[in-house]
Amino acid sequence: MLDREMTQRKMRSIRAFEQNLSDFLARGIVGGTSHFCIGQEACAVGVLEAARPTDWVISNHRGHGHLLARGLDPRRLLAELKGEESGYCKGRGGSQHLSCIARHFLGTNGITGGGIPIGAGCAFALKYLHLDDIAIVFFGDGASNQGTFHETLNMASLWKLPVLFVCENNLYAMSTPTAHGLASGTVAPRAAAYNIPSAVADGLDVDAVYKAAQKACAYVRSGAGPFLLELMTYRQCGHSRNDKRVYRTREEEQRFAERDPLHGEPVSEADIWIPPEEPPLSLPSLPPKQNVTLPTEAHEVFFSQAIREALEEELLRDPSVFLMGEDIGVYGGAFGVTKGLWEKFGASRIWETPISENSFTGIGVGAAMMGLRPVVEIMFMDFLALALDQILNSAAKLEYMYAGQVKVPMVIRTPGGAKGGYGASHSQTLTNLLVGIPGIKVVAPSTPAQAKGLLKSAIRYDGPVVFVENKRLYGKKGVVPAGEVLLPLDKAVVVAEGTDLTIAAYSAMTPMALAVRDAFAEKGVSIEVIDLISLQPLDTETLFQSIRKTGRLVIAEEACLTGGVGAEIAARVAEECLDALEAPIRRVAAKDQAIPAGLALEKEVLPQPEQLVNAVKELLEY
Repeated sequence: MLDREMTQRKMRSIRAFEQNLSDFLARGIVGGTSHFCIGQEACAVGVLEAARPTDWVISNHRGHGHLLARGLDPRRLLAELKGEESGYCKGRGGSQHLSCIARHFLGTNGITGGGIPIGAGCAFALKYLHLDDIAIVFFGDGASNQGTFHETLNMASLWKLPVLFVCENNLYAMSTPTAHGLASGTVAPRAAAYNIPSAVADGLDVDAVYKAAQKACAYVRSGAGPFLLELMTYRQCGHSRNDKRVYRTREEEQRFAERDPLHGEPVSEADIWIPPEEPPLSLPSLPPKQNVTLPTEAHEVFFSQAIREALEEELLRDPSVFLMGEDIGVYGGAFGVTKGLWEKFGASRIWETPISENSFTGIGVGAAMMGLRPVVEIMFMDFLALALDQILNSAAKLEYMYAGQVKVPMVIRTPGGAKGGYGASHSQTLTNLLVGIPGIKVVAPSTPAQAKGLLKSAIRYDGPVVFVENKRLYGKKGVVPAGEVLLPLDKAVVVAEGTDLTIAAYSAMTPMALAVRDAFAEKGVSIEVIDLISLQPLDTETLFQSIRKTGRLVIAEEACLTGGVGAEIAARVAEECLDALEAPIRRVAAKDQAIPAGLALEKEVLPQPEQLVNAVKELLEY
């Protein structure tokens, strides 16, 4: 039954907090911007009064009311907005990135629609771990026009995830009215396309919200799958602090003011409610690790087989590990890397997805935040662009923004590089895009032993790792050691020592560098080859030691020349050990253009052995 006294107390507290915050912003006590929920208090309070305290809440940029409705401390919220250490995220997240894991408030998200797949990932983890809590995801009407909304609802329905999607439709996506943004008029009808039941309730009436949310929560908790609840509401303020609301009339505002959830009653700072302190809620318990029988002898395998060995061993060892991606089941992945794993582990561990890269990556992020260890496969590295929002703005940032309350232990496997005639959208090495993203590790193995050892370490690492697999290496053989194979994720390796010149390479360029070294060795030239392996972070110590020994540096990579790993290495060498160089730095890389499908044309764009040979000759003769 709805506690009316507590409901009113919470709604008045939210209104008072937001009005107080508006004053603090105007006076410069709080910096930045903020997105107030004045007028929408009934949505947050009504829904969360219908939920269990142990249910998980995921919110958006307009999330102060959701956090306060959950019964969290407004003093710590204000401290967060002021950038203080005592804030919920120690001042790192501010208004748009709030989290309190101890109260199952998984977090708010500053990207419109960004929290929707993360919330589904939270629900995925709850189902995976056989828990009876549900995930509640708040978002606005504007977010329903993001592709990730549709992708996520589709997967949530397919997998019957225990998630309640709550759309707070305040009639405007910033300034765009819903009449200009929603062909369906409202959001709820869109759920039917994904076989998801929905309901619409008056978001200005807390009783109506509570009753609708009760029914929705019961449906989701029954195991029937997701539910979409649309709450028709109205924000009595602008989108953000400097919004003058020129896009709507004062007559319209007055009309909705007459339906104010607080009935127009004034509030003051004295109405800000300080809830009693409660003990932290428990976090999901993960299944115990298992003992695994490991190979007793060194053995020769293909690069692709080494990856499969790593996946199989980690799936056996840790029940919290699962695979997710397109065509990775019976088909075995586009390049056959996961072949046989679906037959051995079944659909409960090998999750085939629709073609929805951004959203299944976001589901992976949400599941990882709950303690699981997803290994997400992006079929071609080119398609990372489709998932870049979740990689850049969620996987890479949330541990820091939430002040370490969550980890994001996930691996993103992706085949990169040209394979002969695949064309411009299936042949790129997009390491240039990745190495400028703080918060992720990027590794690129060049041998089967590296592939196995690095992938196992990546799966066990407590943060996001992008694992780059060059397609041309899948068919290369090499010896993998016996027993447990684990390699560091942040170290380069000197694969051949020398004294006259250093070649720094990675992935498929490392075998090329070794072949060039051997050719020069026959002429009495001693070349040191460094396999970079870790592209983010760079192991500059190993690089600098080599350069101080040889005095000459050639950097070889398959990515485009401009703005790549080679450019970063050259800049750091110039900063840290320019005095050790006896000749200019030379870079060998792909041309800055699209990769053509024709084989002869492709060869002209990609780095070739003769280019590497010429670069070496030039520096030796300098």
